[in-house]
Amino acid sequence: MIRGTVDTKDKFIAAVDAEVQEIRADKKREAKFMKEQIELRRQLRKSEEAGRDKTVLNMIKSLESQGMPKAQVVKTIAIAESLSAEEAQKYYEQLLVTEQ
Repeated sequence: MIRGTVDTKDKFIAAVDAEVQEIRADKKREAKFMKEQIELRRQLRKSEEAGRDKTVLNMIKSLESQGMPKAQVVKTIAIAESLSAEEAQKYYEQLLVTEQ
């Protein structure tokens, strides 16, 4: 399908190709489909970011509960999550805001 040829022996692939051709033939439907795909990707990205935020904030809590000083927590988070020092600092500050 990717290179313009379709394996019509596989019923599933043939059905998917037929649906794709129908969508492409109807420009309004194609536009709607594309908008839906963009929205799904946006939602997925947002969900992934929320999961990362939760993970980082939990790591900060854990490191602090072990008595690690703020500067070391920020540095550890930056290294563990491949963040800049500024980004790690923002996560740390976010934790302080959410806990108050």
